[in-house]
Amino acid sequence: MSRHSRARSLPVATTLLVACGAVSGCWVEEIQIEPDGWIPDRDGDADGRDGPPVESCNGLDDDGDGATDEEFECVAGAERPCAEATCAGVQVCDPVGCTWRPCDFGPPPPHDSCTGALELAASGEYAGTTCGATDDHMPPAGCAGGGGRDVWYRFVLTERETVYADTADGNTWDSVLQLRWGECGGGLPPVVCADDQCPLVSGGRRSQLLEALDPGTYYLVVDGSAADEAGPFTLRFQHAACGSPTALSGNGNFDGTTTGREDRWAGSCGGEASPDVFYAFGLCEPRTVTASTCTPMPGFDSVLAFLGSGCSVADELACNDDDPECGHGSGRSTVTATLPAGLNFLVVDGRRSAGGAYRLIVSGL
Repeated sequence: MSRHSRARSLPVATTLLVACGAVSGCWVEEIQIEPDGWIPDRDGDADGRDGPPVESCNGLDDDGDGATDEEFECVAGAERPCAEATCAGVQVCDPVGCTWRPCDFGPPPPHDSCTGALELAASGEYAGTTCGATDDHMPPAGCAGGGGRDVWYRFVLTERETVYADTADGNTWDSVLQLRWGECGGGLPPVVCADDQCPLVSGGRRSQLLEALDPGTYYLVVDGSAADEAGPFTLRFQHAACGSPTALSGNGNFDGTTTGREDRWAGSCGGEASPDVFYAFGLCEPRTVTASTCTPMPGFDSVLAFLGSGCSVADELACNDDDPECGHGSGRSTVTATLPAGLNFLVVDGRRSAGGAYRLIVSGL
């Protein structure tokens, strides 16, 4: 056996080591045998690399160590749940670079743009979400920061009506409501923008609007106040043809007169053949509300009534004529009722053609 034999594999190396142990001047070149059987390339391959196979982003175990794409952020094609704000989605590992793609919330809803606006044909509650929507609407300056995902609704009025809308979203994200009129592509001038109402219900994160609108085509946009504000919601939409009621924005004293007004309503406790005045207000949640004409101010034999989201006798929620506990004279009225969330009306009317000036006290809003 030659004294300068070289081992090229593990069995040969073992044999030479045993034989050389008894021969003076015998030596064996030491080589490295990796656990996976790889032997260092000492001949210089064309690829210029001296080492094991390099892991690539391909969903395979290229280096044979039992792990896949371990040199990268994620395994090609892998999926995981993800969330932004209150939106839940799926995140996929890009098979090209093995990095996580943006959170996917599914395809955009059909009413993601003005041209696909969902028709609001009747009063009611409409469930929706802005999670998969895009941002193609910008609220006017002073209303909200904008940049949030948005969805569109459409409704048509054939006569002057009172329109109410609010969003119920579980107090989880900051919504914005924008009312516009006209047709898509025509600029859609803004009517009103509402952000951060209902402070006692949602900490001011919900939106609410109430407007008396002329006949025409209108668009209602549910938007986010900022880029990271999105999520599911319930849109409450109500409308009623009650003329041009005065909006009640809160509690207080309100002076008015029924003189010169029309006679549009009569309730279960009176109001026939007398001019009347309508007030409109919206509630974010059910409230017990009181209205009274029991004041020291001179008045007439009044009738007060609360109505729901319509103006007919069928919408009457409570009615009062002549409050027996009023200490300011007979003919004064006080009405109290627990009213539903949404659009409500208050009517100041007269008994048997009575009318004139009054002072109205409202509490509970």
